[in-house]
Amino acid sequence: MLHATAAPARSAFADELAADFLSAYDGHTLAAYQLDLSLLTRWLAANGLDLLAVTRVDLETWLRWLAIERGNAPATVRRRLASVRRFYRLLAHDGHVRVSPAEMVRLPRRALGAPAERAGLGVTRLELSTMLTAARCAQPVDAALVVLLGLMGLRVGEACSLRVDDALGVEQDHRVIRFVGKGGKPATVPIPPLAWRELAAVIGGRGEGWLLARPGTSAPMNRAAAARILTRLARSAGVDHKVTPHDLRRGFCTAMLDAGVSLRDVQEAGRWADLRMVERYDRRRANLDRHGVYALAAFIAGAA
Repeated sequence: MLHATAAPARSAFADELAADFLSAYDGHTLAAYQLDLSLLTRWLAANGLDLLAVTRVDLETWLRWLAIERGNAPATVRRRLASVRRFYRLLAHDGHVRVSPAEMVRLPRRALGAPAERAGLGVTRLELSTMLTAARCAQPVDAALVVLLGLMGLRVGEACSLRVDDALGVEQDHRVIRFVGKGGKPATVPIPPLAWRELAAVIGGRGEGWLLARPGTSAPMNRAAAARILTRLARSAGVDHKVTPHDLRRGFCTAMLDAGVSLRDVQEAGRWADLRMVERYDRRRANLDRHGVYALAAFIAGAA
């Protein structure tokens, strides 16, 4: 298998192409794409391959290297492939390559496991409930983190960036939380009573400062601290698998769909730009009981 070794210097032109692609992004998205492209260009250089002349097979070999030799998780390998596809689409659009070599790339199934194992539906309704119970027995900031991620669908970076006054808004007689979400887009999310109970406890009498402050300090919680909290809570709740912050957001989506919320409303609640992201979590898709022909037949019969 081709592998990464000490890499020779990358071409200045390759760096210019990468810089042009990255110029459209910022924040965490920019950081992720920078790392993905760096891994690709360094691997290509180490193996004597030209960025503008790679083949589908070359990219599939790179994915196997990521999964097997670098130890990247299945979701990470898929995300890195998505980044590279976007990059090569831009190169094809600008005429630097005739066609994108990444479009027909196949994921390394042996490394990523069966599709069912990669479904990534997040925590279950019962797991979320037991983790919230465990959090209430711990400290207020733990419970506030669980409701923000699992009941309100915030991303972990969004939750960690909240200030106290962000959670004190009122709109249309609803308590709301206002913040700047992914892509710099302003977001307003209503706070259900169950979540407000936990947020009010962590706010206490404060009128300013970080909403999720580290216990005993005024410093904000970060992603690593949030991950450690959820690992501890999952263990306390008897959850027998690793739970990440994003697993709570996935569980938020899956539970809403299981509760009968429409795909469009779930997309709006979770602020997903693409409806296909929501459809991945819909466990009801194969259920013939909800096939549209039954609703249509009932509708037509009512007019007879």
